[in-house]
Amino acid sequence: MSLRDKREHGTNLVFKIIRKIPFTVERKKQTMVVKNPIDGNLYIFTKGADEVIYPLLSTESLESV
Repeated sequence: MSLRDKREHGTNLVFKIIRKIPFTVERKKQTMVVKNPIDGNLYIFTKGADEVIYPLLSTESLESV
């Protein structure tokens, strides 16, 4: 499984999905851990209800919302 990031100049960067934590009613969010194929860094992507995600953000992140 992979996650694609469409780049400029028509190229795609394909991230390998390391782990998926599915959405549940209790968590009210879904999370994916992916690996960057270029540098090997791991990234966490989470989507979910605002009332669940906002408390997880840093002060700097909240200022940009």
